[in-house]
Amino acid sequence: MRAPPVYAIVCALSACAATVEPLIVPQGRDGFVVTCDGPDGWDACRRTATEWCGGNYRVVDRQEQGKRLTAECRKYERYE
Repeated sequence: MRAPPVYAIVCALSACAATVEPLIVPQGRDGFVVTCDGPDGWDACRRTATEWCGGNYRVVDRQEQGKRLTAECRKYERYE
């Protein structure tokens, strides 16, 4: 049985999606956690963090298991 085209597109998009959860980083500033355990892996995390912060963020923690990136937005340059 063939999947309808809409179903195939939704599946393809959700496979590389990352989720963002706001939190307070250990330094007491506003931050977020990006979970991106899909096929794009860390690339999806970096893309999502860049979009979430408008380009500038600092990585606070990285967990290989489950591909979780904890970061905070920065006003100026981006550094990891």
